[in-house]
Amino acid sequence: MHARAFDRPRTNCLGGDSGVVESWPSVRVEHVEFSGVGDAAEVGALLSMRAFVSLGELTPDDVHVQVLHGKIDSNDVLTGVTVQDLDLAESYDGGRYRFDGPIVSTAAAPSATPCG
Repeated sequence: MHARAFDRPRTNCLGGDSGVVESWPSVRVEHVEFSGVGDAAEVGALLSMRAFVSLGELTPDDVHVQVLHGKIDSNDVLTGVTVQDLDLAESYDGGRYRFDGPIVSTAAAPSATPCG
């Protein structure tokens, strides 16, 4: 499973907030954890996700932390994508936050291998 921050914010959602654009380079996904997944994910399985995100000078009110999930085809392309918001769960020092959310698996997978 992969996690990353987009290279730039979705500017159509900013409403003219140039501070978000200027601060975006400091946003990064530090760590992602999943629970409820074994060696093979099953369709309909309920997974729990935690994303540890550093927002730099931004606050959780400035962003939407989302997970995109679906099936990876034979060309390593994510298909049947579902987008889901994660909720703010905890705040830490230094502009770091944890966002959590349940995910219902929409595709079976031969194995679940966390990456990076």
